[in-house]
Amino acid sequence: MQATPAIPGGTRLHDYLYTLSRTAAIALALGTAISCGDPVDRDIAALIQGGEAGEEAKISLNMAKDYGVAPIIAAIRNREHPVRARVDLVEALYRLHLREKSPGAFDGLVEGLGDPTPEVRAACARVLGNVGDHEAIDYLLAAFEKETDARVQLETLRTFVMMSIETINSNHPTIDVGRVISAEQVPRFTRALQAVETEDDSLQAAKQEWLENIAEAMAMQARKSLLTGNLDAAEQQLLDALALVPESPNINFQLGKFYHENGQPQKGLDLIDRVGLIAYATQLDKAPIIDGDLDEAVWSEVEPLTRFYQLLQRMNAYPAQGKSEAYIGYHQQTLYIGVKGYEPRTDNLSAERTRRDDGIWRDDCVEIYLDTNHDSRTYYQLDVNSLGAFDDIHYELVDGFPEVDFDWNATNITTAALVAETFWSFELKVPIAELRNRRVKPGDTWGFNIAQVRIANISESAQWAPTYGWSQQPDRFGFLVFK
Repeated sequence: MQATPAIPGGTRLHDYLYTLSRTAAIALALGTAISCGDPVDRDIAALIQGGEAGEEAKISLNMAKDYGVAPIIAAIRNREHPVRARVDLVEALYRLHLREKSPGAFDGLVEGLGDPTPEVRAACARVLGNVGDHEAIDYLLAAFEKETDARVQLETLRTFVMMSIETINSNHPTIDVGRVISAEQVPRFTRALQAVETEDDSLQAAKQEWLENIAEAMAMQARKSLLTGNLDAAEQQLLDALALVPESPNINFQLGKFYHENGQPQKGLDLIDRVGLIAYATQLDKAPIIDGDLDEAVWSEVEPLTRFYQLLQRMNAYPAQGKSEAYIGYHQQTLYIGVKGYEPRTDNLSAERTRRDDGIWRDDCVEIYLDTNHDSRTYYQLDVNSLGAFDDIHYELVDGFPEVDFDWNATNITTAALVAETFWSFELKVPIAELRNRRVKPGDTWGFNIAQVRIANISESAQWAPTYGWSQQPDRFGFLVFK
């Protein structure tokens, strides 16, 4: 028997002819569907074919009515269609559901969570988040528990965030995990998160953000236990949170503060120091000259603070992009603070305020927070810009919100700034008696925070102690210990 001849490239002739005939048949079918028949079928065929007609079909399908549900779902299921087209059809099904409130469309999107193609699964997860129907959480969680594709895992975690936006308070940006995912589902979700192993930076960040939010929800329960005087329950809830996120600055700080305020001060300080949230005020041999220059020998006695975090509405603490150094010392009941902020250039710094209490925070500046009573209720804010101009403000929390006293002025504060080519720096002198007639001795602790606010070269507020979205939270200030 004579062998079937081959064409160049090694393909058998009958295979080649079959491929040609099949391609022609598909093209003919698409052409027939486009030229006649049901409008939805025509649009689906045009979308699959692509090009300008496909773009027009996409717009048309986005306006389809309830009768379009079945053919759109059938086209999404068809793995012979291009992935691009199937993803576009998921979007069309989502928009149809928004307009028509069709149970069939919702069911089709849920079905897509189990599609063999990752791009389709990711698209279905994304649009279910936009739908905002909390009924979808059961399906999303079940799919997430089985999912192994990093793209789909990431899209699902983003979807949970989208579905939780309504529960975020501007002053306390933590996601209310219990409202996004039921109490019964939280352990399942936690296990599924912990099972995610990835080298994808975006997925790792999303995973860690959710774990931090779950841990913060546990810490909130601990705070409620404290209010009822149940110290044992509060401690255990914080320990459980720490087991979930052992390196968390947030949870280590909260557990450390719990110990510090409840009879185990050194144990508390050790935990807080572990995550770098204790600043030490060094007792200086002599007072520095206040001229903005931090190269003076007296500052060499001080170990500067160099680790800063971005002020973001996130519970995970993200390192600042800019570089800053903060020096803190004291001499004969006077506090001295020096800060150096590095910039790619300084000739463009925002420095429009020259008068005291003129809204210095609107310039490139540094904000300093001093909770001298360490009561997380009353505190001072001092802002300094690159001209040496400053604000001094006193706050008192009332029902959880700060009442601002702009009229408070310390009479003997001194500042000076220096601007160089790649940095600007300042020195600040504050007689401690000015802070409501206080005195300090070695071992005293204050609440403390400092933030470098960058405007000209980059939009960033870089905090030493992260406050997770709102700077006016004295209960999240770090500790300042006088050496």
